[in-house]
Amino acid sequence: MNNLTFKVTLLLSFFVFAVISQANAVELSQEPQIELVDKPFNWYIGGQLGFAKTDLSSSDVNAFNQASGLDVSSIDIDDSGFASSLFAGYQLTQHFAVEAGYIDLGDRSVSFVGKDSDIASFYDNAEHIYPQSGAGLSLAFVGSWSLSRALKVSAKLGYLDWKGDYTTVDQSTDASSNGTSGNDSISGGDIWYGAELNYQVNDDFQLYLSAEHFELERDVTNILALGVRYYFGESAVVRKAKPAPKPEPMINESVAVAIISPKPMVSESVEPAPIVEPVPELVLPGNISIFYPIDRFTLSSKALAKLVSVKEALLTRDDLKVSIHGYASTLGDFNFNQKLSLWRAHSIEKYLYLAEIPFTQMNVDFHGDVDQTEEASSQRVEIRYEWRDKDLVNDNKATAINFGMFSALISAKYIAKIQAAIDVQDLSQLHHVELVSFAKLPGNEQELIELAADRAKKIAKILKSRGIKVPISLSYILLEPSKKQTKRKVEIRFITTKPVYN
Repeated sequence: MNNLTFKVTLLLSFFVFAVISQANAVELSQEPQIELVDKPFNWYIGGQLGFAKTDLSSSDVNAFNQASGLDVSSIDIDDSGFASSLFAGYQLTQHFAVEAGYIDLGDRSVSFVGKDSDIASFYDNAEHIYPQSGAGLSLAFVGSWSLSRALKVSAKLGYLDWKGDYTTVDQSTDASSNGTSGNDSISGGDIWYGAELNYQVNDDFQLYLSAEHFELERDVTNILALGVRYYFGESAVVRKAKPAPKPEPMINESVAVAIISPKPMVSESVEPAPIVEPVPELVLPGNISIFYPIDRFTLSSKALAKLVSVKEALLTRDDLKVSIHGYASTLGDFNFNQKLSLWRAHSIEKYLYLAEIPFTQMNVDFHGDVDQTEEASSQRVEIRYEWRDKDLVNDNKATAINFGMFSALISAKYIAKIQAAIDVQDLSQLHHVELVSFAKLPGNEQELIELAADRAKKIAKILKSRGIKVPISLSYILLEPSKKQTKRKVEIRFITTKPVYN
């Protein structure tokens, strides 16, 4: 495949990719009863510093010399140096961004010894013998694909409007005094392309390793560089249900009724009927969705603002509870997406727990990318309000199953303890079972969250195998050693209905 065909193919690929991304965005915006509040776009700035090498050999320079009619020897080529760039970018979708900036391919030089009968002609021809390099403004399109929560790969296709300035100096004399130096300047516009391996340090910073290929007017330059991007602005998609239509105003119509009596009316004092004030109907708060950038699970400032309203509702109304459901899009590995949805749900449950919301008002579940799509709307946690059943009894007596530091093993002693807790229950009155799994540092935070979930699910499996048919709600919490809970354990609480007396 020649260079022209390769360039055209890359351009067409990026164009198709942009069209597909835009079509998906339009399709998302057409979902019924959904209003897009914040766009999934964010700005960033960045820069990189790297090593650049021009593909130029001594034989190439000899060919230039012969074409120029010069007789030269002892050629020494400096065909490499530092290259740098600064840019600003705009993230159009999860996969697609555009960047504009300034690229400097670095300095190059060539030294040689030559002779010619016409010294003026010699210097004029020598001005055109050099490795090409330049600097200028660039516009590039970036397509990305995630490998994991923190890693992704990117492809870049850009256009560089460059200019190179060159100086020819006779090193045997003082060129500035005898006028034996010359100057030349060339410019051009060429397509360049490259690839990146990106590492997301946190929500704001990304480090990357980049390899780039530039084909200037005559010579080819390749760059290997390290770079950084800083993201700012709101990047999450926040969507909300459209408000329900307002009810039609009620029209109060007065109807006059004429009363005709054939005989005198006798006035009697009648006790007025007591006015009964209507009991206001309790309305369940609307569900809330919190959206995340791809592969991230930390809470943004906008997410925290939403959680304040959830916290206040739960603190004000003890008849409310929430179920917290974590999701991920279908991008990336299925098993990783399961973990990502768990981390997202846990971050919200932990916030509420540290805000004094008891576990009896929370339930957590995570679903990975099951029944989800590649769209940004799948990167979310749903918080659903429910009424708490007032006819339930929680005697606050929890059965604790303790674990080793990094273990999910349940010993025979604790299996017997679980069975003993089941044996004292009146299963006919049992409404549901609550499991709360605690983990704590040291260790990798994400792995500890997964370990807490694994412990709880193993105990849930034991309960079901031993005759528990009612729903089992799960909660997982990772705390620092200074926060409330100090043991690595799962607490089991059996919630029963109040007895009815005739």
